[in-house]
Amino acid sequence: MTRNKTTTAIAILLILTFAITLVALPDTNAAITKKTYAFIGAMPNPIGVGQQTLLHVGISDQTSHPQEGWVGLTVTVTKPDGTTETLGPYNTDTTGGTGGVYTPATVGTYYLQTHFPEQVLTTAATGLPAGTVMLASDSEKLPLIVTEEPRTFYPDVPLPTEYWTRPINQQFRSWGAGASDWWTTPNNRFAPYNDAPEAPHILWTTPLAEGGAVGGGIGENGTWWQNQVGYEMGDAYEGKFTGSVIINGVLYFNRQIPQTIPSAAGTDSQNMINALNVTTLEQPVVAVNLKTGEQLWSKVLGNNERVAFGQTMFWQTMNMYGCFSYLWTTSGSTWNAYDPLTGRWEFTMTDVPSGTRNYGQNGEILIYTVNTANGWMTQWNSTSVAYKTYLNIYLASTAETTVASAYYWAERWRPQGLTINASAPFNVTKNWLPKFRDSATTVGIDWNVTIPKGLPGSASKYYPGDRIIGMYINSTGRLVDQPIAMWGLSLKRGEEGRLLFSTTWQPPAGGLTLSSGGAASLEDRVFTVRAKELRAFFGFSMDTGQYLWGPTPSRGYMDLFMGGPSGENGMIAYGKLFLGTLAGALQCIDVKTGDLLWTYNMTQPYTELMWGGSNWPIEFAFISDGKVYLLHSEHSGNTPLPRGAPFVCLNATTGDVIFRVDGLFRFTVWGGDPMIADSTAVIFSTYDNSIYAIGKGPSAVTVTAPDAGVAQGSSVTIRGTVTDVSPGTKEYILAARFPNGVPAVSDESMGEWMKYVYVQFPRPANATGVEVTLSVIDSNGNFREIGKVTSDSDGFFSYDWIPDIPGKFIVVASFAGSESYYPSQAETAFTVDAAPEASPGPTPTPASMSEMYFLPSVAGIIVAIAVVGALILLVLRKRP
Repeated sequence: MTRNKTTTAIAILLILTFAITLVALPDTNAAITKKTYAFIGAMPNPIGVGQQTLLHVGISDQTSHPQEGWVGLTVTVTKPDGTTETLGPYNTDTTGGTGGVYTPATVGTYYLQTHFPEQVLTTAATGLPAGTVMLASDSEKLPLIVTEEPRTFYPDVPLPTEYWTRPINQQFRSWGAGASDWWTTPNNRFAPYNDAPEAPHILWTTPLAEGGAVGGGIGENGTWWQNQVGYEMGDAYEGKFTGSVIINGVLYFNRQIPQTIPSAAGTDSQNMINALNVTTLEQPVVAVNLKTGEQLWSKVLGNNERVAFGQTMFWQTMNMYGCFSYLWTTSGSTWNAYDPLTGRWEFTMTDVPSGTRNYGQNGEILIYTVNTANGWMTQWNSTSVAYKTYLNIYLASTAETTVASAYYWAERWRPQGLTINASAPFNVTKNWLPKFRDSATTVGIDWNVTIPKGLPGSASKYYPGDRIIGMYINSTGRLVDQPIAMWGLSLKRGEEGRLLFSTTWQPPAGGLTLSSGGAASLEDRVFTVRAKELRAFFGFSMDTGQYLWGPTPSRGYMDLFMGGPSGENGMIAYGKLFLGTLAGALQCIDVKTGDLLWTYNMTQPYTELMWGGSNWPIEFAFISDGKVYLLHSEHSGNTPLPRGAPFVCLNATTGDVIFRVDGLFRFTVWGGDPMIADSTAVIFSTYDNSIYAIGKGPSAVTVTAPDAGVAQGSSVTIRGTVTDVSPGTKEYILAARFPNGVPAVSDESMGEWMKYVYVQFPRPANATGVEVTLSVIDSNGNFREIGKVTSDSDGFFSYDWIPDIPGKFIVVASFAGSESYYPSQAETAFTVDAAPEASPGPTPTPASMSEMYFLPSVAGIIVAIAVVGALILLVLRKRP
């Protein structure tokens, strides 16, 4: 009986234990859930009406790659009047949060609340397993106070009013308006972000190669020609100054011309080099401070490589924000990147596809391949090459920890030291790469899309992020006046390859030679076609390909000839098309209507060019800051070179001449382009094979006054000087010629003055100085202006002034600056002595009555006796 009771008890205990176990064990098929905590932030808060506040929206839980973040969050805004507005939806990053902006329109208290919708964690993160259901949640309501008075923010540092140079402190955000780079010649030679010079003031100059006149009887053996020939200047085909770039306030240029074999040699070029025993001498690259002219370094890059173009790219990822700059050299499909600061080799890309280089919004280099026959198009991206190469390395591992951290490591920009195959396959077998398309099969290709097959002709104009324009012109069938075919393909994100238009246009009869390379402008939505025989252009819509206007008014017959100065296809900026080359007449055309707005003739008063007619052939320098800059050059100038070549700056709106100076510079067709960056222009002149920098320079004022005190009521002479202290004036040859400094002169005198100072032309007789304002701080502490005076062509000024009160005077001489110089001032002091008070007469001594009357009486008797005595003596002398 006892055993049975015991057995029964044990059985009951086992049943209870099993039951308890069943209750305690979880259902392994049930989903794991996690409570979430939504948040909302707003900065600044309070804020003024119409000002933006930055919202911080998200939950406290993070995600892990490849899950980019949470999706579908919204924010409810309850306004002061009780109405509501929904913002979003927002997708967060892996931190669990993201940002947005909100602009309140009325005064009062707003309430903001974040709503997080339920969703699943797809990749394990922060201790939570994949598959965790993240429950919906709402944040607390955040009051946003909106006031009538605007909130004040950190004041910006104003644009510089003094001579400045790089680097620019990142706190000076507004300075970007006048700071820029020149990586390669831009479309339309249009260079924004400059305060372009309005006077031809030279900052410094440096020789690129031997140049100028030779002398010494070199020439045709004793004829009139002797002593007039010059050094070769790069015209034609030599290409001096090519590949020059400006990055972060430094000019980089190739010192020597390249040693090449004519392209006609084709595939036998290397054999010709070997057969001719051609040895390339060293070709240093030189780095010069753009503002000061100081040489920073000179060295041979790699295997005697030459700078081809520059780059500054913005790299923005979860782990790194900022820009990187490179000097690029190219040899076939191999590109080498060098550090601009030191010239150190950074990395190499091989197998770079051929094609036209373009720069994306962040400075990335893009190359498009458009295969119209087979119907596909790709975008190659220089930054993708390094990024995806790193991803390939990490994707080769199967470790989950490596997969989860691949993005982290790849998003650091560290290609230095690598030689990367820019066309290597890209590993896309991992299904956790949602940001890449399946078509991105190589490390350099962003996308590969389908386009309509059979589009005629080829792509001719590229606008990253917007469109490609293509065209077909039958250059061999002009006698039948065949129509031109034009088409456009989208480059907008998500629409790449979509056909925008495909149309034809019938040109006027007459067997015209038409060019697809005419000027185009994305901003103005216009592209042009050049008609050689008409010396005119036709305009078309970039959105539809439809004919808009044309032909433009015909120019001089010399514009028939191609292969002349640059700009034969025109330049577009500010809604205007600028046309003009060999005929020397610059036309300004409205790009919307084709109407002629104004014409400028670059006149040639002395007929130096017998073939040029009455005008100098035009070479476009650049367009910047509402101004058009023109120079002269020709295909291959004879020696001696024609004299008086003009350098011209025009108002782009009116055509008015801002300045023109003849004989200062002469450009080259075959060499590097004129450039402008950081408001400083750089020009290579074939007159002396030197590089010149043009822009505002520093000035210096001195002032003196009498060293000794001056009497009140007397005039004082205040004297001083105003000099140009730009870097070029410190060179010995100028310091020797101007031992007291180079005088500062007026903008109107600047062209001829620069010819005198830097090119050694005769001193101009009519140069005028600059205005100086004289002010004083008197002995009562009052600051007041006492007069203005203009310095002379020696930089000297003087001014006579009569101080009106006694005491110490501090004199301030200030030069307000000009288009050529930044302002400067100097101080001195003198003292005015107070006039002495008038001295009083002697005070009489008190006397008695007897002294007052007796002494004068006695004196009178004595005088009478003396007179009588004198008369008696005179009578006695007259007796016999």
